[in-house]
Amino acid sequence: MSNAAAEKAKVIQQIHKAFAGVKLGQGVSLHETIIIDDYGGMKARQQARAGDEKMDWTKLVDDPELKSVYGIGGISFFDAEGLRFHLPAYMCLALNSQYEDVTEGLIFTLTSYDKYNQERFSTLNDQQRGAIIAFLIYLRKFEGNVYAYYEPKITKALAEYWLQT
Repeated sequence: MSNAAAEKAKVIQQIHKAFAGVKLGQGVSLHETIIIDDYGGMKARQQARAGDEKMDWTKLVDDPELKSVYGIGGISFFDAEGLRFHLPAYMCLALNSQYEDVTEGLIFTLTSYDKYNQERFSTLNDQQRGAIIAFLIYLRKFEGNVYAYYEPKITKALAEYWLQT
């Protein structure tokens, strides 16, 4: 097993451990983000939410819907609870495959530590923050050729936000 593969496995294990047992609760669900992005009302949001996974984020990792909800809806539209539930699935998806559009949206969110995102990150505990740090370090170290554009942003976000709080 290569050094990159071993490190990837370690980060995935860290994500699973840090986010074990996290439920969606009242947070925004995957398909609900599409309705929010489309300025839909509460009835449409409730209908979209009805079929979404709410109890076990690990089921989302292999769900083709997770890969398809970006551009309209997706990671930018989750509230704090919804982000905490979906974030580990997105990180595992990014580590297990090359869905660049999804991964780039994830990197953008994790390196944008403005007030909106700081509020969304506020529900993360230290173990979960540690998994995010490990994920970002892995991308910077082993996926730099694919995501070279984001390397300075990842470095800055680690130094100025993730490793400081």
